[in-house]
This record gives sequence, C-alpha cells and structure tokens, in this order.
Amino acid sequence: MRSLHPRRGFTLIELLVVIAIIAVLAAILFPVFASAREKARQSACTNNQRQLATAILLWAQDHDEQLPAASTAWSTIDIDRGVLLCPTAGKSVSPAYTFNAQASGKALGEIQDAAGMLLTADGTSGGYTLRHNGKLLASFVDGHVEMTIIGGKLYACGGNWLGQLGIGSTTDSKTAVQVGALGTTVLGTDTGADALHGLAVTLDGSVDAWGDNSSGQYGDGTTTSRTTPAKVGNFASAVAVSAGGYHSMVLLSDGTVCTCGLNTSGQLGDGTNTQHLTPITVPGVSGIVAISGGGVHSMALSAGGTVYTWGNNGFGQLGDGTTTFRSSPVTMSGLGGVVGIAGGDAHSVMVKSDGSVWTCGANGNGQIGDGTTTSRYTPTQVSGITGVKMAAAGNSHTVVLKSDGTVWAWGYNGFGQVGDGTTTNRTTPVQVSGLSNVVFIAAASYTSVAVKSDGTVWTWGFNVSGQLGDGTTTNRSTPVQMSGITKAKAAGVGSNHVFVLCNL
Repeated sequence: MRSLHPRRGFTLIELLVVIAIIAVLAAILFPVFASAREKARQSACTNNQRQLATAILLWAQDHDEQLPAASTAWSTIDIDRGVLLCPTAGKSVSPAYTFNAQASGKALGEIQDAAGMLLTADGTSGGYTLRHNGKLLASFVDGHVEMTIIGGKLYACGGNWLGQLGIGSTTDSKTAVQVGALGTTVLGTDTGADALHGLAVTLDGSVDAWGDNSSGQYGDGTTTSRTTPAKVGNFASAVAVSAGGYHSMVLLSDGTVCTCGLNTSGQLGDGTNTQHLTPITVPGVSGIVAISGGGVHSMALSAGGTVYTWGNNGFGQLGDGTTTFRSSPVTMSGLGGVVGIAGGDAHSVMVKSDGSVWTCGANGNGQIGDGTTTSRYTPTQVSGITGVKMAAAGNSHTVVLKSDGTVWAWGYNGFGQVGDGTTTNRTTPVQVSGLSNVVFIAAASYTSVAVKSDGTVWTWGFNVSGQLGDGTTTNRSTPVQMSGITKAKAAGVGSNHVFVLCNL
C-alpha cells in the first residue's frame, strides 16, 4: 500500500545537523583508532627490542663479557633476562656512548673484550643502532629491524643416521661441516641427554629443527624426520632452545616456556602424560631465563634464581626430596641464588651465584660428585670445587667451567669423557688435562666439549661416530682440537654428535 504522505528530501538544517554529528563522532573515534594503532606499533617495537635485548645479553654471555651500568639518558624496557636501556625521548645520546644494561636488577660492568673493544649504541627514541667496535650489529627504525648481523654459523660432526647433523644426508662426518640451511642467522643451539634431533633459534625469534622426529619433538604437527633444518612451531620471539631425549624446550622473550614431543614421564610439564606434536605452554612458570632438557626430565631457571623441574624423577633428579614423577613443575628443594642449570640423563646440576655447584639424581657412577655413589633426592653440594660459572651434564658424568678458565669433571669415565687421561670413574672433581682459557663447555652422552677464548674447540670422550671432530673415530681421554674450527663461541652435544656455533 502506498504512503499517503509524499516523500521529501532533507532540509538544509537537517543536513547541517547530520554533518555536525558525523564530525563529532569522528573527533571522538579517530583518536581511539589512532591510539590503538600507536599501541600496536609500540607493542611491535617493544617485542623487537626485547628480542634484541636478549640477543645482546646472550652475546655478552657467549663472550664472557659484562654490560655497563645505567645512564639517565636511557629509558628501561623490562625483559626477563634483564633490563635493556633504550634512548629516552628528548635525551641526547652520543654516537660513542656505551651500550647499557642490567641483569636481575643488578648493574653489570662494561662490555669489553680482550682487545678492548666496546659494544656501543647511538640514536633517539625513534630509531637507534647497536655497534661493536664500530661494526653495525642491528638497526631499529620505528620498531622494525632494518639490519642485524649478530648471528653465527652452525657446524656439526659425528653420527648422522637420522639426519641429526642437518646437512641433507644420513652420512656420518668425522670433521665439522656447516649446517648450511641455517646460513648466518643462528643465535643459539643446545642439545643434550641422548637427543637425536637438533634445534636452533635464529635472530628473528624463529626455531628450526632437524633429525629424529619420531615423537613429534619438532613441534610441527608431524612425526616426519628431516635431514635439513626447517622452521617449526610458528615462533616469533624465541630466545633459547634445548633438546631433551625425545622432547624439545623453547624459551620465549616474555619468560614463558614451550615444550613438545614425548611426554610419558610428564616431561612436557602440562599436567598430563599426553604426547604433543605442537608446542604447548608450560603452566606455572614465568620469568624464566634459562632452560635445559634432560633425558626424560626438564629444568627451568627463573630470573630470581629459583629452579623448576618436572618429568621423570626415578632417581630424585627433580630435587624435590622424592622419587615421584611430576607432570607439572615443582620447585627444587632448599636451593636459591642459582645462575646456571644443566640436565643430564638422570641427574641435574646447578651453579649458584657464589660459584658453588649442587647436584641431585642418579649417582651410580659418581656423577653427583660428593664422593659416593648414592643417589640424592635433594640438591647436594659438590665437594672441593669453587669459583664455578657454568656446568654441563652428560649421560653419567658432569663437567664444570671455573672463572679462571679451567675445566673440571667427574662421574663415569669409561670412554675418557672426564678428560684426566684415564678411564677411571671419579666420584669427586678432577681437573681436565691441558685446558686453559676456556669460555664455554658442553656435554652429553659420553662426550665433552670446551670452547677456548681463541675460538678453538677441544673435545674428549666417546668418538665412535667421529663426534670429536678430529678426523678419527678414536676415543680420547684428554682433549684434542677439533679440526677446522677457529671462531667458535658455543657448542652442544647430542647422542653421538656435536654442534658448534661460530662467529661470522
């Protein structure tokens, strides 16, 4: 039915009213949208800054350097590894100004290497660059990374029957070869226990995996193994990785931990024993700064020095005073002020800020280091060793690095992995023969590795697959130099293989 009233258009007054209403709404909503956009930009900026801050702190750690004290010309951005100081808006920062940071609220010293080179920063709140001895490390403009060359190259040697070397084949190598697919962007790697897969975190915060994937330890939703690295898990803010026996751990820049793979003993920490082919976030832990995957247990260290553990506890390796398996994180009993952790096959090692070493778990071969072969369910101080700054754990042996650059070891020594020139088990620490100026150590299975300040790599122990990288398959009870490596800064040891991370 037609309307009885004829249609008419808007009057001029009505049009002006509509226009006024639209103008008022625009004035109200535009700042809201602009604010949301700015918040998103700032969030992206902060995330990038967090990643870079962690990269810088890892750089300092790898080089055994310290970071300088705070300046009023820099504003702080909290990260769980410490506090990155970025240029404060309106402040003038000299191009030669030394980079600043703090860790766990404690001011650190100056980054200065043996040649007297300094890590410097310059810029404004809108953009800044970081340099080492004048060499550009990274450049940020409005929160976007324009360039970064702080990464390194990854090399591997040893057993390769499942593609664990990541070189595109399953052929063993008795000398180190580059894991080529990763290029020069590797920030860090870690493998341990009896792991047959490799993990690497790269500068963009992503994670690559290769080798054995029979338990879904890649986290890519499959159980398909690969012989070359490929991106997994859709990570964008990873800062560290650790490969357990058949599970993987990833530390994110916000201090949370993700896990995937085998979970028969609760080693993924999600409160279940369900295998996960894609990463899950471990509940109940935050502010984490370091992770370590053991054979079938996991460890995490908080910025406050607390150690969290979960998984298999058959020998007391979780350090909670029991032998009860835990599928959710528990706090290690009576231990604080921890600055370093390492998970072995069935024992755990902790380094405290005072340089003392504490261990718990299996001790059948003396790997606890207390002079006995009795398993310990709570952390026990290792006899006769002080001034320690780093620890590594093998299948049944333990290796530590002292502040003076010497290396000490104890436990099972059937293949010479203790490094004292014998194959006699040791229940207390002995010094590894002929090593000095060491800056990094690694151990797993029955093999031990040390990186010296000159960038050379030294290995000892089991060598059946050529994992010592000396061109032979001869076991060594004292350190031998790995062939062809001169710029090493870190290393990782798997079941029968070794990874070495080198500077560019």
